Amino acid sequence: MAELSQAEAQELFELVYRSRLAQMRLGDIREVTLIQEERSEHFHLWLLPRDAWMVRRFENSLSTIRDMLSYAKENRKTPESVQEILASVALLRKEIAAQE
Repeated sequence: MAELSQAEAQELFELVYRSRLAQMRLGDIREVTLIQEERSEHFHLWLLPRDAWMVRRFENSLSTIRDMLSYAKENRKTPESVQEILASVALLRKEIAAQE
């Protein structure tokens, strides 16, 4: 992150900001955990929305993120849920593009 130019950092923040606005408008997503990781030669930035099943099953803590992701991969990854996610991604992309 620290290796980004000022312009790149601003562009990244703007994209994260517009993504959150789109999530709130389209999915009424009120809680998101942002995770930034710099353990390799590039960095990752995740926006993890807290869905209803997560609230019921896991406490709201950074220490539960790995468990939530594992649970989702093992129990919630169905063809139907993958299609729903892809449809949501398409809607988010349109909403973000409309903000420009």
